Amino acid sequence: MLEELRGRPLTDGGNLLILVDQFEELFRYQGLAGREEAEAVVAVLLESARQDAVPIYIVLTMRSDFLGRCADFDGLAEAVSDAQYLCPRLSRDQIRAAIEGPAEVFGGRVEPRLVSRIVNDMGTDPDQLPLMQHALMRLWERARSLDTNAPQLRLDDYEAEGGIKGSLSRHADEILAEVTRGRPERADTARRLFCLLTEGEGENAVRRLARVSEALEVTGGPLGEIAAVADAFRAPGRSLLMPAAERPLAPDTILDISHESLIRQWQERFLDESRARRDNADAERREQERRIIVAEEAVERQRVEAQAEQRRVALVAAEERAFAASRLARRTRVGLMVMSVLLAIAAGLAWWGLDSAREARYQRIKAESQRVEAEMQRGIAEDAAKEAQQQKAAAEQAERVAEAQKERAERLADELRQALAKK
Repeated sequence: MLEELRGRPLTDGGNLLILVDQFEELFRYQGLAGREEAEAVVAVLLESARQDAVPIYIVLTMRSDFLGRCADFDGLAEAVSDAQYLCPRLSRDQIRAAIEGPAEVFGGRVEPRLVSRIVNDMGTDPDQLPLMQHALMRLWERARSLDTNAPQLRLDDYEAEGGIKGSLSRHADEILAEVTRGRPERADTARRLFCLLTEGEGENAVRRLARVSEALEVTGGPLGEIAAVADAFRAPGRSLLMPAAERPLAPDTILDISHESLIRQWQERFLDESRARRDNADAERREQERRIIVAEEAVERQRVEAQAEQRRVALVAAEERAFAASRLARRTRVGLMVMSVLLAIAAGLAWWGLDSAREARYQRIKAESQRVEAEMQRGIAEDAAKEAQQQKAAAEQAERVAEAQKERAERLADELRQALAKK
């Protein structure tokens, strides 16, 4: 910038004045445009004022409630403190001049009683100047439609507009009615759009910047529907939304409400209703999320209980198997001892028995021992079969319990999901 100015003739005796109006917008836009770009703008302005190659004077206009934000940028707070001037509130004569002067420039005039009424209506409301400007703009348009050569702003039209307080609200109502005529669903699009562009409540409500892409996500509608609503509020002679009407909307376009007065003064309380609906929607969403969490916790609880039941049944089955194995081992040991004793007796008798009677007796004892061994083996086999059957039954029972727990958990989850879907 400075390189372009060097060596070029300057107006007004070689001095250059750069006026940056509404400088506080830089603090709002730095979140979207990026911190580096905002710092670059401040750096260029400060360097332009400090350099002595060409005489450049920088004038910034800024709302006083943003003075503290100047400390966000290196050197800005010091520069503002060195040349700070607080604009006082307009006096009655200055308000009168602000009402009559612009109309006279364009060949119009204002009824004296209207001037007095507006001066009296101006209070301490921070929105008083933009509200007066809007009311006078509406009166001028009406007067021009009746007489293009010598428009006259009249008190009757001012009262019909609702005065300073009601003019802006009435205008916004007319635009909304125009947007929703034949398309009532656009009221919800407008509601969601203005909620997106508003932060805070009541007197603390302020504008919020948002890209069109964010509005697309919030409203769920196509770009054409958002444009239909936004274009109505940013048309020439309205300018309640920005950017200006000549710039077509694209996903990366930044939307903004032109002034907080629209948020605070729209008396349909359309915005209050919008915020209430938004809060209700948020509360309902949180309740649905809570119910889903409760359902998921219930399902998880059922799953844990089913796993615990499976482990319990498996533990009982293992204990029963261990007990059966121990009992089988005892029976086996006893049987082996009996068989050993019988065999020992049989062997002794065979050793001592020399005649056929003793041999026959030996054979009988041997047969008896074999019979006892067979009975013992059959008992062992029956016990093993019973044990296997018991283990099979226990396993089937554990599987049935686990399946029942799983079905119960899935049924509970499905019922909750269906209830939430109907909600």
